[in-house]
Amino acid sequence: HCPGSFDGQGHHRVGIGIGGSMGGEGGVSSGKVTHVIFDMDGLLLDTERFYTAAQEEVFRPFACAYKERERELKSRMMGMKSIEAAKLIVSELKLADQMTPEEFLERRGALLKDLLPGAELMPGAQRLLQHLRSSGIPTALATASNREHFKLKTSR
Repeated sequence: HCPGSFDGQGHHRVGIGIGGSMGGEGGVSSGKVTHVIFDMDGLLLDTERFYTAAQEEVFRPFACAYKERERELKSRMMGMKSIEAAKLIVSELKLADQMTPEEFLERRGALLKDLLPGAELMPGAQRLLQHLRSSGIPTALATASNREHFKLKTSR
């Protein structure tokens, strides 16, 4: 059993490097864990709720279907560059005549600036990281977050 975590939709969200050849059931042979690459948001840090709160606040004054389409839109935005995600959500919510993607990012960013420094480790994250460190297993962090948001999230 490899240590890891699942996101809210049941997807495994930890990359684990296994020594030896790739093969066997599921595409990975059993063997020694040689390294681990973590996704930051939703796996190591509990940040998704901040994005949800900020986006709800940005869209509150508009007559749009954000609440009804929140899950679908967030799923489509995951992993995208900020500006591409902003273009998608403004277009999908038919708000282009009321707000540009850049304005959306500016409004959301102002809210996130206060929220993201409060990001806490997900349950079990610290224990897992300590175990990997004490076992001498190198770890790395992967994120689609921009530099400013990365710094805010890791400022504690």
